[in-house]
Amino acid sequence: MPEKSSHSTDPKRRHRRTREHARSPFDEDDFRSEKKRSRRHADTDDAQDSGGKFGPNMYSLQVSDPIPQSGSDISLSVKETNALRAKLGLAPLETEETQPSEDRIVDNQSENYVHAPAKDLKKARETDAIKDRLSIHKEKRALYDKYANSRLYEPEEKDISVVSWLDKLREKERIKKQAQERAKVLTEMDEQFEVPQTDVSSHRGQPNVVYRSDDLSGLKVEHKVDRFVEGKSIILTLKDKGMLLSA
Repeated sequence: MPEKSSHSTDPKRRHRRTREHARSPFDEDDFRSEKKRSRRHADTDDAQDSGGKFGPNMYSLQVSDPIPQSGSDISLSVKETNALRAKLGLAPLETEETQPSEDRIVDNQSENYVHAPAKDLKKARETDAIKDRLSIHKEKRALYDKYANSRLYEPEEKDISVVSWLDKLREKERIKKQAQERAKVLTEMDEQFEVPQTDVSSHRGQPNVVYRSDDLSGLKVEHKVDRFVEGKSIILTLKDKGMLLSA
């Protein structure tokens, strides 16, 4: 009967083989580091058992960085975590910069969406035309209000200076004084010729007065004969003449 190998009878080796089959693929790096550490400890124990000192072929190992053990925490920044989550197809973590504010919260439910109707171009053109007409009417109204109470031959009050206003006032006073002097002269002449007031009032009250030859005595017609056409009426007017010059 052949002898069994020592690997099958050694419980430590059998337990190690069982752990190799049962370990997760994510713990492969941890398992390898742990295996290396066990080998280093075994070599160290053998060297101590042989003489308490390292032999000529033995050397010491110093690890500057600690090797992470299984179950140890691995810290990543938020940026690195988001990059890793993006590779895995996950949504990134919310931070203060990416977190939506209260006024930016959007409801993605389909029943809360309202379809916006398309703009009516014809209605927009009509609205613009109405606005243009209203603006034109408004400008016309402003011009009418500006020039409604002003005359063409009179400048606006705001354009008149103090000197021109005083000259205008003096001119009005002069015209008024001349009118009073003329009225006074006419009154004196009426008193000299003794024109009865009753006859004047009677002629004013009768529009269809028929003048006789006696009423037109002393008048001289200066119109030419060619101006008078048969069957056509012509209105004759008195020629203005200064009264003081005749006197």
